[in-house]
Amino acid sequence: MPEFSEKKLELISKKMQSLCDIGFYNDMAWEVGTSCSGKRKIIFKDFLGKSDVRASEDSIWRIFSMTKPIVTIAALKLIEEGKLRLFDHVSRFLPKFKNPKILKIINNNEKYFDTYSPMTIFHLLTHTSGLSYGFLPDNIASIYRSKEILLHSSVSLKDEVENISCCPLLFEPGSKWNYSVSTDILAYIIECAADMELEDVLKSYLFKKIGIKDISFKIDESKILNLMTCYGDVDIFSKDLAIRNTDIFSNNPSLKEVNLYNTYPTNDSKFRRGGHGLFSTLDAYSTFAFFLLQKSNLILSRKSFELMLTDHTKSEMKPLGINNIFKPSPGLDGDGFGLGFRIRGSGSGSLLFGSVGDFGWAGAAETMFFVDPLEEFYVVFMAQNLDQPGASALFKQMIYSSLI
Repeated sequence: MPEFSEKKLELISKKMQSLCDIGFYNDMAWEVGTSCSGKRKIIFKDFLGKSDVRASEDSIWRIFSMTKPIVTIAALKLIEEGKLRLFDHVSRFLPKFKNPKILKIINNNEKYFDTYSPMTIFHLLTHTSGLSYGFLPDNIASIYRSKEILLHSSVSLKDEVENISCCPLLFEPGSKWNYSVSTDILAYIIECAADMELEDVLKSYLFKKIGIKDISFKIDESKILNLMTCYGDVDIFSKDLAIRNTDIFSNNPSLKEVNLYNTYPTNDSKFRRGGHGLFSTLDAYSTFAFFLLQKSNLILSRKSFELMLTDHTKSEMKPLGINNIFKPSPGLDGDGFGLGFRIRGSGSGSLLFGSVGDFGWAGAAETMFFVDPLEEFYVVFMAQNLDQPGASALFKQMIYSSLI
């Protein structure tokens, strides 16, 4: 079992509480745990916030892109059952992806080029599809914003991905790495392959197997008061490009509530996405992280875990670059990417403490989780600030510094 300095853990709580007191966050929660004789053992857990607000066990958080690892597991389960294959062409499910064009800007002019490599399920899982994301500063992202992709929760998942399939690509599938709407495309394909809605797939293939109930695309009316308020300057899914410049070491704390009704609704039974959209309690996601730490066969087979946690990015794709948007995050330097998860490499590029092979992902409002098989612990961190002032990265830095 990993051992942590109690004094340093106390220091973490004090530091995180000070960030709430100053005004960078309204509330936070986290769990650090391990496996002891095959059972989940909580090492360090806390709920804190401003004096009149405290997160609790019942608190519900918008986990944004921490939806992606869960959807990834569902896809891999279908692959295990032979309902999907990594080399399946995306055009099998979305014909408009059969011959997409690549958009390049040459001398300030738009030029379109043919693609030669078919986009596959593997490309979706590894974010090497050539797709983009509306909150990124590239030409395809600006097209997404103009077409209002992911801006309206009333648009069905099928119509959303059909709309995406009409857009050009950034590059030849498989040639580069770019964070994207790939998991939204994957979610639709999961529905086609399983012949059921995404949430039913997640419940059947994952949630029921590991015994979690408090993760869903919808919040029951009886629990709506448990939803934590989300803050930030603008919604990440917006016509405006949201650049994050707030930093916990600056003198400009800001807590402005963000209206997410149109992009992240709480009670729309038809709403579902692959890249975001799930709500979760701390305990529910920590249960998921615990089973990943164990590499439990309730989640995946041994060989599926092996393939999922292999770095599939080529050296010329590195460093994986989304740190230009996620300020003041150190980004993904030093990391590779497996199937749906970032994976810590052996190089010296990372500016965060960690272990070779630690894996996980994070969400836009500064939720974060990772699993460290070498040190044998997992971390789930919850906050709700789209400005991303940097507490989650600081937490990871300090929790590793607390290891004895």
